[in-house]
Amino acid sequence: MIITNKIKIAQIRWGENIGGVERVLRDIAHYSNRDIFDQRFFFLARGGPYEKEIRIMGYPFIVIPARNGYDLNMRIKLASQLRDFRPDVVIVHGVPPLIRPIISFATGTHQITFDHGEIEINRRKGKPWLNYIKSIEYKLFCERIIVNSAANAQLVIKTHRLHPNRVQVIPLGIDLSQFQFDDKLVLSQDTSKLILGYVGRIQNYDKGTDLLPLIAQQLLNLCLFDFRLDIIGDGPDRQNIENMVKHLGVEGNICFLGKRDDVPELLRNIDILIVPSRTEAFGLVAIEALATGTRVVASAIEGLNEILNECPEAALVPVEDVPGFATAVLSIWKHYGKQRSILGRRYVEERFDARRMTNELENICRETLG
Repeated sequence: MIITNKIKIAQIRWGENIGGVERVLRDIAHYSNRDIFDQRFFFLARGGPYEKEIRIMGYPFIVIPARNGYDLNMRIKLASQLRDFRPDVVIVHGVPPLIRPIISFATGTHQITFDHGEIEINRRKGKPWLNYIKSIEYKLFCERIIVNSAANAQLVIKTHRLHPNRVQVIPLGIDLSQFQFDDKLVLSQDTSKLILGYVGRIQNYDKGTDLLPLIAQQLLNLCLFDFRLDIIGDGPDRQNIENMVKHLGVEGNICFLGKRDDVPELLRNIDILIVPSRTEAFGLVAIEALATGTRVVASAIEGLNEILNECPEAALVPVEDVPGFATAVLSIWKHYGKQRSILGRRYVEERFDARRMTNELENICRETLG
């Protein structure tokens, strides 16, 4: 059977130099059924870090410049682009206020929001009013709200006062081909030094990066001296963390690698990933690490607790419990050394494949269209 009329989907995202949501969009693009779906990607302000990859796949990728999140010209240009495309479904991923009404005005079509967990972030940033505006927009303009975890679903339903039937959970997935597992990797490494890692934004209020120097200090207090903690990423609190590192005297154990394009390879050379977040709707990097055979020590909060509580290769620690993080790291190191985790890899393969995530999203699009 030849399908001549494809379902047209517009994916809209406020451009960030971060990568989590962008990785999801890249994987959706990679695994989407292009015989059925015709997708375009609209990024506001700037292209995301995976713009080039999505373009190479052959998708139209439209960047609409904006001075800030309240730029009127950006909204006018978006409306024009959407009218030209005439999508059947619009999927929105994290945008400023008053974008959803513009989408509704310009297209009059089905609108779905993928909420990646902004509620607690807005609260911690001192901008709870953003949640109030979003509540109105969700109720008036969005037929469905997709969330990445059951914990986030409960928070969205409670905060925005939505009927549970309007909220649907699609756990995130990763492109397993991007995160290779090699159980022989230990043969090429220095077997004496523990390599710890942190991957993500250097941002204290939600990612808990100010805990990293304290965890390093605690490990030294426990007489673990031969270790290195690689901090991979950048963010507004980097200088603050660098100052803490010097103040605590742990310069010899912490290395700032900055933004990197080879994160999958770096993860394969980390023994234990530390995820000290204070809030996390999902925790994609923990799944990526497990896929490479790296064990994980993470805060027992929200999405992290949900996705890791059944994983035999992840230790969950109360949020901000610095001694707990250090003790868990030491225990894993003494028990496993540099042995890679095949159980962690299998755990991800069974639960968090990007192909499953993409299929579920496409099924929701079909159901929305009736």
